[in-house]
Amino acid sequence: MGSTPSIMVRSLLVRAFDEVFRFHIEGTASVPNIESAKKRMRQNKKRRALNKWRKDRIRTQIRSFLEAVRTKNLDSAEAEYRKTCSILDKVSSTSTMHKNTAARKKSRLAARLKTLRTG
Repeated sequence: MGSTPSIMVRSLLVRAFDEVFRFHIEGTASVPNIESAKKRMRQNKKRRALNKWRKDRIRTQIRSFLEAVRTKNLDSAEAEYRKTCSILDKVSSTSTMHKNTAARKKSRLAARLKTLRTG
């Protein structure tokens, strides 16, 4: 993934902006009057959408790894584990997820892979 967000991330950002904008118009929250507060709201929307996209990527990849483990396909499970670890490392280098959380998830997935190898 490059330094610019992909098309999918951009669409998530636009969708998050639309949802929040609609909520602030129709919902109970008030729209800020101060420019810095408006900017902060825009930044929060973008960050929230990006964090959601990153966490969704992790969940999807973990699901595909667990599916490979469930079908007892060792080669596929090892490939999915490498992909999962890569995504976890990338996400834990941002503020979305703490490094220890990623390490804990990788450790638990590695234990599943080890039981598949021995079993």
